[in-house]
Amino acid sequence: MRWLVGISFVMHGLGHTMGLLAAWTRVDVGFTDDPWIFLDDVHVQDLLGRAWGMPWLVALVGWVGAGLVVLGGLLTTWGRDIADRIA
Repeated sequence: MRWLVGISFVMHGLGHTMGLLAAWTRVDVGFTDDPWIFLDDVHVQDLLGRAWGMPWLVALVGWVGAGLVVLGGLLTTWGRDIADRIA
């Protein structure tokens, strides 16, 4: 069960690379550069769109880190605290 949860966390975290890549590179990840639903004049490649790429990076690091904690068996008291705060 630990392996299933850990691998799921890591894979979910790696999925967050799409938002980061869409905002900071020209790699085609399936996101369009159409205006967002929040504001009509904000695009993924704009400054505000790139700023929204940073939470994707934080989520990536958090989920992958939590998955590695689970997979590494570091679920001691302090390991659980860290995993709870990251995820």
